[in-house]
Amino acid sequence: LTGLFTWYFGKPGYHFGMSGVAIGYSFFIIGSSLFTMDKKYLIIATITILTQFALLLKIFDTQLGISDDAHISGAFAGGLTAFFTQSPWKKRS
Repeated sequence: LTGLFTWYFGKPGYHFGMSGVAIGYSFFIIGSSLFTMDKKYLIIATITILTQFALLLKIFDTQLGISDDAHISGAFAGGLTAFFTQSPWKKRS
């Protein structure tokens, strides 16, 4: 999803690297913990936030020549995936 969102909504140019995917995975972990409110997920999300804080700040990277399109797409895709896979409204079987 990250690549698709970057391709569709991103600025014209070259976008390369895995930082968007890494940010997407981080946001998936954080979103999953917030949607399930499970203690195990909350502990993992806290560790993710503490260890990946600098990575999460890269969402709004303002360095010249560094595109933040993939970072924002990754955050959106990770949160969206967490919502649809871990949503409390989802019927559990």
